Amino acid sequence: ASDHAIEVNSHVVSEYCDYPWYAESVCTRDARIKSILRDEQVRSFASQAACGRERGQWCGLQDLHADFSSVAAEFAAALGPELDGEVDVYFCGHPLVWCRLFERFRHTPSILGVWDMPHNFAVPLLMQQRWTADFLTLFGPEKSRNLLIAQCAFHSLQVQWLLGRRVPYYQPLGIRSALSGRYRPENSDSVLLSVFHTPYDVEALSRTAA
Repeated sequence: ASDHAIEVNSHVVSEYCDYPWYAESVCTRDARIKSILRDEQVRSFASQAACGRERGQWCGLQDLHADFSSVAAEFAAALGPELDGEVDVYFCGHPLVWCRLFERFRHTPSILGVWDMPHNFAVPLLMQQRWTADFLTLFGPEKSRNLLIAQCAFHSLQVQWLLGRRVPYYQPLGIRSALSGRYRPENSDSVLLSVFHTPYDVEALSRTAA
């Protein structure tokens, strides 16, 4: 058992927050974060129908990312006094450009980035080359406290193909299991493994305790 208390806070901003269970489980309830990350704009302008053919899908996100340095500065000004130096690990992804959110803090947390979409997802075209360079630095060898992982084997190969980097991948769990499930092995030195793309069977699920 750990000697340190671990607190996990989820602050998802997503159109999926329209679903009650998702909203109550992982979506942010902090009005400051909703405002800074333009929650209403992101959710209202996600489809091509809302954005129009010329702007294309996810135009709300692209508008937000067009000046993300200002977003990071606003985040630091609003939440820095209470969070600077208090956050150990920042879990980010979809979009990965949000991994920049803590860049204006004096004490930046370690970053765990999850690749389930290419790093340039919803990044305006004119910013993509610069962001790619910054992204490679953010998860480069000189930033040993940060880690990029892929959602599956395909995404791991995608990172290698696009950026020439080898990254590990993980086996995702259903969201309810990921948030509330705990693995308690019968033997303290045993590890439960699942073959990639093989559904979890009844016996495996029975060994996951709430």
